Amino acid sequence: MQKKTLLQLAADTLLSHFGDTLDAIMEYDLNTWSAIFTHPGENVQSEVPGLVVAENEIIIYTDGRDIAPLGIGVLVVLHIHI
Repeated sequence: MQKKTLLQLAADTLLSHFGDTLDAIMEYDLNTWSAIFTHPGENVQSEVPGLVVAENEIIIYTDGRDIAPLGIGVLVVLHIHI
């Protein structure tokens, strides 16, 4: 299975457990926001001001490095600060 297909399957599986829908996230009028997260490839804090997230969409930032030496089976980091 291709990596993109596998990530889409993971997102679809996560969304299937929600009992509701997710509203879109976007700036309007004086309401602003930024997505702040640890950049998976560089391990530094990154910010995306005004990130638009569509209705029923989850954005997952991933990294392609081998994390087996860390002793962790899965690494998924998703931080959204509003």
